[in-house]
Amino acid sequence: MRNFCFKLLSFLLLQIFAFAVLVTRHDTTQETNYLAATVQKHALLEQTATPKLVLTGGSNVPFGIQSPVLEKELGLPVVNMGLVAGMGIDFMLAEIAGSLRAGDAVLLSLEYDRLGGGFDPKVIAQLLEYRPANIRYLKPKHFRKVILDHGLLIAGEIIRHSLHFAAKAGNRDRAPRPRLQ
Repeated sequence: MRNFCFKLLSFLLLQIFAFAVLVTRHDTTQETNYLAATVQKHALLEQTATPKLVLTGGSNVPFGIQSPVLEKELGLPVVNMGLVAGMGIDFMLAEIAGSLRAGDAVLLSLEYDRLGGGFDPKVIAQLLEYRPANIRYLKPKHFRKVILDHGLLIAGEIIRHSLHFAAKAGNRDRAPRPRLQ
């Protein structure tokens, strides 16, 4: 029994190490899925100096508000964090809270059907696939429906994305082979 436990622990540690290596190489800069924009949105949020206006909400925000026009009229940098209503209010607020400083303003534009605090676990699962760091924004209510129900799928997708983009990067770095005639 002791030998089995040792082998099991070794196997789990190896899996955790391999997953950690792949997550550090996780790159979605070439991804075309709409929800992959979470990566660029978070980078912009971190890079924008205070004071700034942060917009958040469902799809009405990225598709309904012209941030450059608003920025010009207000004379204030605008960061549009809106993606999709399925994220839920708790997740939306958690993802911007750590980046707000004194002097920043937030415009929260919600769809009425999300006022009850609901969320779509599949949307949050996809956000985690594209930006694993988003896991820190999950609340306890998310864990059962997202991590316990979709955790292995999320991990598998993170690995698939990491391997796919690592292979693409490797192909770009290689010199083209001469064609045989």
